[in-house]
Amino acid sequence: HNLRSSRAGKAAVQRFALSGLWWPLRELFEGRTPLSGWRLGDPLQIGRVVIVDLQFEDPLSQSWRIRTAVLEGIDLARFDARIEPGPSSAAILGARLLLATSLEHFKAMDVAYTRPGSADRIAVSDLATEGIARGKFGGFNISGIESAGAKAGEPAFRLDQVKVAGLDLGRVLGNLAQPGWRVGMPLGRIDLDRASATGFGGEAMSRYGISLASVTTETSREEGGIARMKSRIDGFVLSPPARGMVGVQMRVMMTAMGLKDLRLGLDCQATEDRGHGEVGVDRCTLVGTDLGDVEFSAKFTGADSPFWTAVDSGNVGELFRSSIAFASARLVMADKSLLERWFRAMAISSGQQATAVRQAMAQEV
Repeated sequence: HNLRSSRAGKAAVQRFALSGLWWPLRELFEGRTPLSGWRLGDPLQIGRVVIVDLQFEDPLSQSWRIRTAVLEGIDLARFDARIEPGPSSAAILGARLLLATSLEHFKAMDVAYTRPGSADRIAVSDLATEGIARGKFGGFNISGIESAGAKAGEPAFRLDQVKVAGLDLGRVLGNLAQPGWRVGMPLGRIDLDRASATGFGGEAMSRYGISLASVTTETSREEGGIARMKSRIDGFVLSPPARGMVGVQMRVMMTAMGLKDLRLGLDCQATEDRGHGEVGVDRCTLVGTDLGDVEFSAKFTGADSPFWTAVDSGNVGELFRSSIAFASARLVMADKSLLERWFRAMAISSGQQATAVRQAMAQEV
């Protein structure tokens, strides 16, 4: 109770409890005991950790506050924590720590990060994860994400909920954990099964009259190195307010087109077939409600082994030493009312008849 420390910044915890502490038998066989002095990098197993009202402040870099946190099933394997001091030392140490950690469950409530000396603040109402194992996350759920805004009580950005399942950071953490890693070096590809974000809002979006319902993505994997990806953006609405230069200009243009708002949706499907060396955008459709649709598809074949290595490693430079062939592409634009609305707006802005604008456009084509 009332634990305080000033060893690395200022830390205070109202209540801190550990239970189910275990020392690996293998460590005893090798002559190492927990009583000899545990150091970061040594193995550790804990059944349950409870933290109540944690406050940490480093006056030069960051400030954290967590009302409640519960961790269950912690298994920390032995890892090399000896890192040369440098600008990337904290990132390298964090990557090695995550690669050595397994955690059954983690839940935190009322988490807030603040950068000292500024108004920058990010807060999370609830954060829960499960099935963390050596850089892989079975799933996590974050709700009530807010960043501080210019006006008191109104967040600059808000996100109601983020859900992620099957997140694999193994490649990224493996590269990041290397002693020679530096900022700007390739990190590698992140694998993900499912993810969704819903409830976008905040002053930054309302300022431009933007609202967004959800963003989702899903990847399914089959035998033979086949992966199928689906992504959707739903409920995008643009209704610019009649204030500010940009907002007024957009509002005038939309009014001339006879639009109260602009509603868009995006639905994309792609396939990656490593067995046959193919990559394709099966179908990507942009839908403008009552305006028109744009559909795109493309296929690439003959991808060699260096190409997949470059994709997995995130090394863009390696792509120039790989091989892949452009096979086909298809673009379809289906007009519902967009052209007529555009002709009408151009006629108003230029003082011409809509038929004259249409004829000029036809001649240009």
